[in-house]
Amino acid sequence: MKKRQKRVIRRISSGNEDQAENNLKIKVLFLGVLTEITQTGVRHYHAIKSFNDLRHRIEDEFPGISNYNFRIAVNDELTDDVPKLKNGDTVTFLPLFAGGGN
Repeated sequence: MKKRQKRVIRRISSGNEDQAENNLKIKVLFLGVLTEITQTGVRHYHAIKSFNDLRHRIEDEFPGISNYNFRIAVNDELTDDVPKLKNGDTVTFLPLFAGGGN
């Protein structure tokens, strides 16, 4: 009987961990010209499900940002891939400078 109860508890806590992974708190830094678009250098987002979710929320909030090319860094590391975010990550949007490539 006790073994059965332990399994149920494990399943419940496992479900909560999955739910927490889809409810991320992310700090976003905007640099350069992007601070003019957003009127801020730092923004905090809650209930983020993925990087694409974060990006869509930013583009909805600041439609002009989609007119700019930028690089992404997660926790100060540049990435060319779509990053998998973890709770508490810092995502930086770095605009490309003239001659910096398109």
